[in-house]
Amino acid sequence: MNRPLSSPAYSELYLKDAKENIAWAFEYGVLGLGFSLAEFVQKWLSFKYIHLIENGNPHFVSGMSGIELSWLVAGLENKEVVDIGFSPSENYWTGFVASMYQWSRNITYKEIFSNVTANDFLRMYPTFHEEDIANVLAEIDRRLGKV
Repeated sequence: MNRPLSSPAYSELYLKDAKENIAWAFEYGVLGLGFSLAEFVQKWLSFKYIHLIENGNPHFVSGMSGIELSWLVAGLENKEVVDIGFSPSENYWTGFVASMYQWSRNITYKEIFSNVTANDFLRMYPTFHEEDIANVLAEIDRRLGKV
């Protein structure tokens, strides 16, 4: 029942940076800027340049840090950096998994988060955060009815 993979959304050359920067944007959006994960996801989905992230525009996926990306998504500029430490949480994991899924399945973040909410990701975290990423992607496929 494995779903055949579509063509990735953009070059794999940008994938490592994209996963890390998007994951840190989610982490910082929650822990540094004070949004709930659901609130940050809503900001993410309404970000006017989300289509450029989904297409791997280097400026957004590699050209800035996760903190800078979170500020941009939240509509903030020149905010003082808050030290959130270096122990990634379920917020980081959500951004990481969502970015990997978006890239590998070449679909929009809106399609992902319309079917698997921020709260769903939070509920999945205890079970899946140490799983092989392929198992996590398969679970999201199942939830999106793509199996």
